[in-house]
Amino acid sequence: MVAGTYLAFVIGSGFASGQEILQYFTVHGYGAFLAILVYFVAAVLMDTEFIRTGQREQFEKNNGIYKYYCGKYLGSFYDYFTNLFLYMSFIVMLSGSGATLQQHYGLPTYIGIILTAIIVGLTVTLGMGRIARILSKIGPLLIIFTIIICIINIFIGPLSIEAGVAAISNLDITSASSTWYLSVFNYLGFSILWAAPFLSTFGKTLNSQKQAVVGQMVGELLFSLTCLIVVLAMLTNITLMDGTQIPTLALGGNISPIFGSLFTIIILLSIYSTAVPLLYLPTTRFIDEKTRKGKIIMIAMSLIGVVIALTLPFNELMNYIYVVNGYVGVPFLVFVFIKVIRRSMAKTPQLKEIKQHTYSEINEGNHNTPL
Repeated sequence: MVAGTYLAFVIGSGFASGQEILQYFTVHGYGAFLAILVYFVAAVLMDTEFIRTGQREQFEKNNGIYKYYCGKYLGSFYDYFTNLFLYMSFIVMLSGSGATLQQHYGLPTYIGIILTAIIVGLTVTLGMGRIARILSKIGPLLIIFTIIICIINIFIGPLSIEAGVAAISNLDITSASSTWYLSVFNYLGFSILWAAPFLSTFGKTLNSQKQAVVGQMVGELLFSLTCLIVVLAMLTNITLMDGTQIPTLALGGNISPIFGSLFTIIILLSIYSTAVPLLYLPTTRFIDEKTRKGKIIMIAMSLIGVVIALTLPFNELMNYIYVVNGYVGVPFLVFVFIKVIRRSMAKTPQLKEIKQHTYSEINEGNHNTPL
C-alpha cells in the first residue's frame, strides 16, 4: 500500500505523458542514465527522511515539515511557496488531461480539463485516509502498463540506442536544463517540494516505521526503473517525440490503435492520482477539510484551476512551473541535509555519556545497572 500510494502520487501528467521524462532525462542522451541513478540514490535518502519525520513528529499541519528543517521564517517562506507550487502543479495536471484527450480523440482541450477538475474536486472531500486507499490501488496498475508499452517499443523501435542519442541534436525538444546534472538537481528540487508535505502527512497514518521506510523505498525503486525503461523506449523512437504534447501516447499508438486507446485511459488515471493530493495538500493547509465550508472551497479551487489551465499549452506550462520551482527547491535540499547532520551530532554525545556512565557504575560494583 505504501509503495502503491507513493507511485500513484509521483506518476502524474508530467510522467505519464512522457514530457517530464523527455525534458529532464531523455533529451540528454547517455547522460539520462547517470541522471536517473543520481536521482534514485538522493530521492531514497530524502523521501525516507520525510516519511520517518512525519511519523515521528506527527505535525498538526503539513507546513510543519518546512519549519522543522528551515526554522520559523524560512520555513514559513517554503510553506507558502510550496503550497502555491502544489496548486500550480495541480493546474499542470488539468492541462495534461486536456492535451491527452485532444491528441488522441481530437476533443477540445477544455473538455478534459473541466471533467478532471470536477472529479478531482469531489475526491479531495473524502480525506487523506480514503485518498491513500484509492491511490494505492492505482499506482501499481500505472507502472505495469507503462512498462509493458515501453518494453514493446524498445524492440519495435526503428533506431538503436546509439542512433537515437545521435538524432536528439537534430530535433526541437524542450529541455529542462542544458546539462544532465543540472536537470537532475532541478528534478530533485521540485520533486521534494511535492514529496515533503505529502510523505510527512502520509507518514502520520502509518503505525510501523519499517513499513513506511521499506514501502517508500520499493516505490522509489520501481519509479526509477520505470524512468529508465521509458528513456530507452523514447531513444529507440526519438523521431516520434518531436513536436508531440504526449510522447508516451505516441508510443502506445505506435504499437496499435488499441494500445493507444488503453494508454489514454492509463494517462488519465495517472493525472487523477497525482492531481488529487496536489489539490488536497494546499487547500487543507488553510481550511478544515471536515467542514461543509471546507469541502465547498476545495471544489471551488478545483474549478478556478480550469481557467488558468486553458491559458498555455501543456508542455510550456509544465516547463515553466516545474523548472522555476525546481531551482527554489534545491536550497531546501541543503537545509534537510544540515538538519540531519545536526540531529545526528546531537545524539552522539548523549550516547557516549550513557555508555561512560554505565561503565563507571559497573566498575564501582553496581552490577544491578540495567544494560
